[in-house]
Amino acid sequence: MHTTSSHCTRNDTALVNNDTACVDDKSIVRRSGNFPPPIWDDDFVQSLTSDFKVESCFLKVFNGYLNKSGKFKISLAGDMKGMLYLYEASYHSKTNEKILDEAQHFTTKHMRDYVNNNNSKDEKLSKLVSHALEHPLHWTESRMEARWYIDYFETSMLADDIKDSDLLRFAKLDYNMLQATYQDELKEMSRSWKRIQWEEKFNFSRGTLVQGFYWSLGIKIGSEFKYARNVLSALNVFITTIDDIYDVYADSVKEEDLQCLMTYPNILRHSATILRLADDMGTSSHEMERGDNPKAIQCYMNDKGVSEDKAREHIKYLVTETWKKLNEECAESPLPKSFRENCLHLARIACCVYLYGDGHGLPSSRDKERLLFLFVHPIPL
Repeated sequence: MHTTSSHCTRNDTALVNNDTACVDDKSIVRRSGNFPPPIWDDDFVQSLTSDFKVESCFLKVFNGYLNKSGKFKISLAGDMKGMLYLYEASYHSKTNEKILDEAQHFTTKHMRDYVNNNNSKDEKLSKLVSHALEHPLHWTESRMEARWYIDYFETSMLADDIKDSDLLRFAKLDYNMLQATYQDELKEMSRSWKRIQWEEKFNFSRGTLVQGFYWSLGIKIGSEFKYARNVLSALNVFITTIDDIYDVYADSVKEEDLQCLMTYPNILRHSATILRLADDMGTSSHEMERGDNPKAIQCYMNDKGVSEDKAREHIKYLVTETWKKLNEECAESPLPKSFRENCLHLARIACCVYLYGDGHGLPSSRDKERLLFLFVHPIPL
């Protein structure tokens, strides 16, 4: 057993005995390590600067493409592939990146002119440009985009190139193998929903199991996410049924019911806003015909006294501006990467579902064709 001293003399600054220190009210005097003073004082750190900041490099890259008025040079329109790449890049912009806003307007105008010019265009390139104008790559659900590009490259390549293209064959195999996985999952889910007789119990609601599965596929793609897709598909059906219950039996949701949404992370609110606006763009006409509540388009028409076309243009503008905020949050939010990606994918699948109208509740022929390509028809090898 160790013994410790409990006595400190007046002259002692510290008395340590067997790990126990005794210190009086005087300052402890320690010997110097004789280390040189650091160079990393605050003044030095604050003086650090670089010509290679993202903003500086970003602007320098574009300076070569601008004229003396700060506008993009008209001569750039002669390189339509370059126009296409710049157009796609512009949809990754954040709030207040004016140069990318200008790039988007510039490329959109000249790409439309190119598609509408029947005299000098390359038909293969024109097909790419038309597809991009319909829906930018950054806003697109990846599986349908993969199918489109596989078909495009197969029809655009020379016969000898197609024959020797292992990459194209692997792309087809990947698509078809994932499709087989999705088919098995759909079969299993359909059996479960049939067993609990969901559609019979809620026969006033839309039967949206396959559409619900498409939403989940847009958020979680890989074969390893089977459980996530199962849960998300069920959640999508529940939400649709609740929405239909409110439409048929209940009053409108009150403002105070929505206040809790303001406490959610910005990235989630931006993603949900894109979903809501895309929904309104695709569903407002037929839902108003059946007596549903006014959507964003009708609200803007009533508030501003403008036509439906003007209101739609404004909602499109709001979607674009919200995408900028979402891009910013995805780049800077401290939330986990997987969560940020899910929010991004939710916005993408929403834009795709409502691209041709109400692809969720009242699918058009193009919506049905899309689901057939995803879940029924494999790509011929």
